[in-house]
Amino acid sequence: MILTIITFIIMLSVLVVVHEYGHFIVARLCGVEIKEFAIGFGPKLFTWLRKNGTDFTVRAFPLGGFVSMKGESIEEMDVEGGFQSMPPWKRFLVVFAGPFFSFLFAVLIFISIGWTFGFPTGDTSNKIQMVFPQTKASAIGLRAGDEIISINGIKSVKGSYVDIIHDSAGEEMTLLIKRGNKELTFKAAPDLMVRFLGVNTKENPAGIGVLFDSVDRESDLYKQGVVSGDILISVNGVDIDSTNELKDYLENYKEEEISFVVQSGKKLRTVNVPYLPFYYETCGAKLYLPEFIFVTDIDKEAKYGIKTGDELLKIDDNKITDNDSFLKFSQGQVSSVTVKRDEEEKVLNINDYLSPNPVYYIAVGAFGFFPAPMLEKTGFWDSIKIGCGYIGRIIVELFRVLTSREIKDNVGGPIAIVSATNSAVNTGFFSIVLLTAGLSLSLAILNLLPIPVLDGGHIFVLFLEFVRRKRFTKEELGVIQAIGLLIIIFIFVAVMYSDISKLFTDGLPK
Repeated sequence: MILTIITFIIMLSVLVVVHEYGHFIVARLCGVEIKEFAIGFGPKLFTWLRKNGTDFTVRAFPLGGFVSMKGESIEEMDVEGGFQSMPPWKRFLVVFAGPFFSFLFAVLIFISIGWTFGFPTGDTSNKIQMVFPQTKASAIGLRAGDEIISINGIKSVKGSYVDIIHDSAGEEMTLLIKRGNKELTFKAAPDLMVRFLGVNTKENPAGIGVLFDSVDRESDLYKQGVVSGDILISVNGVDIDSTNELKDYLENYKEEEISFVVQSGKKLRTVNVPYLPFYYETCGAKLYLPEFIFVTDIDKEAKYGIKTGDELLKIDDNKITDNDSFLKFSQGQVSSVTVKRDEEEKVLNINDYLSPNPVYYIAVGAFGFFPAPMLEKTGFWDSIKIGCGYIGRIIVELFRVLTSREIKDNVGGPIAIVSATNSAVNTGFFSIVLLTAGLSLSLAILNLLPIPVLDGGHIFVLFLEFVRRKRFTKEELGVIQAIGLLIIIFIFVAVMYSDISKLFTDGLPK
């Protein structure tokens, strides 16, 4: 834990320095005098450098930092050469520079990962990257960084343990784990997880229905408002109280539509969706809906050069947009398929029949941990291209979470970040670098939210002043900042309450 705290402080300090340096350097270029560049809040511990009239200091609480500029307060709007007396475009540049530098720092990390560490290949390693909260893995004491040596005496090679666990729901097994220099033994039976229609379901500890553990945002259920944490109460009027009951019901179900009663919070509602295959067996691989992503078996080679992670775009020259188009164009002999791989489109020659075999659900054993991926280094330009793709997906996912009901479960504060840091420390330096990049990107985006006190709030005020063609008075700015401060305090209390609740209810990843 000491190493985790040290890593957390260093990581946070780096993020603060980068963000505040953006404000600092642009303010200096705009002619604003900088009085202090501080890492941390609270009482000043020491001044480690004094240069050009600026004190570079370290303060007691390393949970942020600031740049103190001349004439920064709204009471100093008339101070010559101060921040508040600068033209609006200069004030905009100074304020925007912080989030921009945070974003730039994240970009630099992501685009360099490929040629320094490597990107995931789609294969899994024997190491555990994350243990999900409130799962069997968490209950028996597995941790991020644990390495699975064997299961039931069978040595694990390149993540081969995954198939053993999937095939052993409800059967007690013996796991031999390497943790640091120690070898530990755990005995437990994997829980049954049922996957169908782009969702994963697991047992509900409350004993009512089954939980939607994850819901693909491209699935019909997600489009009907079903999210992770909702409870499946019944299927076509039949009560479901366990994943075994759900599996037994789906085993013989062949209709084109299916109806669910779903509990969201305290509300019950009926959701009707088409009953589509979970995946198709084709080309020696599994083609998962609704994104049409290929996944190949660990011990088998797919046909036609297909690889795990390939996204099916076209069959011959026909675009694949949904299940109907796939079924229509996969009939008969096919000349080629076009897939998206590492942000590039590739045409693979087929000259054969796809012969898709639909599989509507799968029931697998699961302990509730995420295995660390195998990494493969790329060239410089591929690293830039794939890294930019990562950035785009993270930004989209962040905005999705911020605008959905999942925000209460997926947004964390200092305690959640320390928990994530602990997992990263146990997993390795690559995970620490990846977490730093993700946090820097989040810092950039969240700081641009139009909430007074945040950088985005200052920019929003500048925009309003531009629209109304005059500045707000000191009194008006005081009211705006007070409102912003109240919003920030409310958010902080809510996030800390969520963090503390998760801490005492096994709600944080390990």
